[in-house]
Amino acid sequence: YTDIKYKYVLVPIWISHYTHKNKKFIFYVNGESGKISGKYPVSALKVLMTVVLIAALIIGLLLFIYYN
Repeated sequence: YTDIKYKYVLVPIWISHYTHKNKKFIFYVNGESGKISGKYPVSALKVLMTVVLIAALIIGLLLFIYYN
């Protein structure tokens, strides 16, 4: 335990928020890595449309393979 040295690093973290449909969403940005974390608004309609589209593509592909 001789010659122990400590190095301190001050890394900036940016904290911000935005309002969407009267709800406040807070997010953080790591100044060293650029990683962004926080919650974001999710549209149920867009998620449902994406799931239906993917299911239709899979069914269409399976039908195409089965009948050819």
